[in-house]
Amino acid sequence: MHFLYVEDLKILVYALAAVAVAAILHDLYRRWRLWTHGGERPRLDRPLTRMGRLLLYGLLQLRVVAEAYAGLMHLALLVGFLGLGLATVTRSVDYYLFHGSILTGSRYLYFKLMADIAGFLAVVGVLMALARRALGLKEELPTGLGDYLILLDLLAILITGFLLEGLMTAAIRRPWIGLWTPVGTPISSLFAGWPEASIRALYRSLWVLHLLLAMGTMALMPYTKLSHLLVGGFLNLLLSRLEEPNAFKPLPDIYRIVEEGGTLGVSKLSEADWRERLDYDSCVECARCHEACPARMSGKPLSPMEVMTALRGAMYGGLWEEALTPERVEARAVWSCVTCGACVAECPLLLNQVETIIDLRRGLYASGGEVPREIQELSYNIMSRGNPYGFPSREREGWLRSLVDEDLAEWAVEGEEYDYLYWMGCAVAYDPELRRGAEALLRVLKRAGLRVAILEGEVCCGEPARKVGDELMFLESAKMVSELLSRYRFRGILTSCPHCYNALKNEYRGYGYALQVESHVEALHEIVSRGLIRLKAEGLKVTYHDPCYLSRWNGVVEEPRDILKAVEGLRLLEMPRNGLKALCCGGGGGQAFYEVEGGERISALRLREALETGAEALIVACPHCHSMFRGEELPEGFKVMEIAELISTALE
Repeated sequence: MHFLYVEDLKILVYALAAVAVAAILHDLYRRWRLWTHGGERPRLDRPLTRMGRLLLYGLLQLRVVAEAYAGLMHLALLVGFLGLGLATVTRSVDYYLFHGSILTGSRYLYFKLMADIAGFLAVVGVLMALARRALGLKEELPTGLGDYLILLDLLAILITGFLLEGLMTAAIRRPWIGLWTPVGTPISSLFAGWPEASIRALYRSLWVLHLLLAMGTMALMPYTKLSHLLVGGFLNLLLSRLEEPNAFKPLPDIYRIVEEGGTLGVSKLSEADWRERLDYDSCVECARCHEACPARMSGKPLSPMEVMTALRGAMYGGLWEEALTPERVEARAVWSCVTCGACVAECPLLLNQVETIIDLRRGLYASGGEVPREIQELSYNIMSRGNPYGFPSREREGWLRSLVDEDLAEWAVEGEEYDYLYWMGCAVAYDPELRRGAEALLRVLKRAGLRVAILEGEVCCGEPARKVGDELMFLESAKMVSELLSRYRFRGILTSCPHCYNALKNEYRGYGYALQVESHVEALHEIVSRGLIRLKAEGLKVTYHDPCYLSRWNGVVEEPRDILKAVEGLRLLEMPRNGLKALCCGGGGGQAFYEVEGGERISALRLREALETGAEALIVACPHCHSMFRGEELPEGFKVMEIAELISTALE
């Protein structure tokens, strides 16, 4: 029965619902003005793709369920409250449009069963959330009085709802409803034998309380963490970036900005675009990025979550022209990021914390803020010497000639066609230790019968400059490199540096330079898969470290493992954090060239994980990883080996 005992009070439903809707719309308008401050407007292109993301990450909670306890908790809350919402809508449609003709007979019984199950799941979810905070099951989760009040409020709404159902069952349904209300029927026994007048009085009081709690929660939702349901879980996902995060955000008007004396990147809030501001506002402080951040683990002053909330605070305060660093975000925190992407991969709402930090670096670099001396030298070296180390090019030329003399590669010649044009990258070209890996790779490629050429005039691809905030140097490097590569014919560009790989393959596209690029791991995987070589390494125990720019940013996870498993006699021992969850070596984001003081080196943390496996060798597929681990104190007999070097020594 609709409005049992409260027919005279139903005006309260309309009045309070109007207040709640008005409060939500007012807050959305307020937020919209913050996101679009300055006139920029969101895009709604590719609507089907956007709806698909909303379904996957909003409704199905694809990333949330990856964490066992939190996943079950959120699923219970989602299914529970969605079910209750659907029940409310169904009852309203039945009452206002069909005058009670739908929910009759067996349909009514199934409806009540669904509503009871949904309510029970919601209660379970709320209790799990309370236990999670009260028992400290997630230590890094920010918890305050407001968090408990929200959960207790939701619990009160659910409990009063079940009490109302129990009272109604006791009054009119008990003889026939039975177990169709598995929660309501047992509760109704509490009121068995009560006179109708008593049931009526209690029902009216609880109904008003339930209504006030429910509508009050809706009205206050925009001002609590529940706002993430609408802002983060709906609008943010609907308006999410459609570009792959490994492309990083280009600055299409970069030359105009420079000519007009503007700032590249974000030094103050008015320079952030609407998408970044929506990121700040959508952060629900779940602490997943905070926990996954290797800089934070090692004791550096960076928490991606705290960066986002600090910028949100500035936005809410209307501090559009205030310098964000150091007033809101400490410069050392900005420079602590290794751009490993762990935060981006963990965020259930698809926020891009790395993009925000790189934009802050751009702002610092362009405005002459707190920039480490090594970073300033890095860009100058790329500009003046063609490499970030500042080495003269003659230091690599002799080695390149030796590769040609040993028939491991050819000089690239215009008009000739090659299987691969091997892009070495600066680290490999100038470090004698890393050159061994390149030589090993070329031997394997030669054994497989592939024609490989090398470039005499190779210069830095610009990736280090971009990650430390010098976007203009990156663009100039991209133009120079693309023009150089356009002279030659090849099936693909091959590189053994994941940072070069990502820059050439994904980041150059943002400025209109499309290149066909393979990592050396992908090439080796193809060679091994086709049976072009046979491999054997008796009794060797190894562990593999996933480079962030191969695994997390580009999904190259199974290929290196397939290669290692193809080596007869080799035993692969995995570290607990591997694949997409692997811990960074600490060399990304330009930190192969500088180091933020404080805490422990990230490479030391990762090396400790490798040693705990009992492996005799740590296999890497990135020159920066190799250098970072080599810089640590290695136990006697323990080796750091490039994967190509291992394959070369295992050739039969």
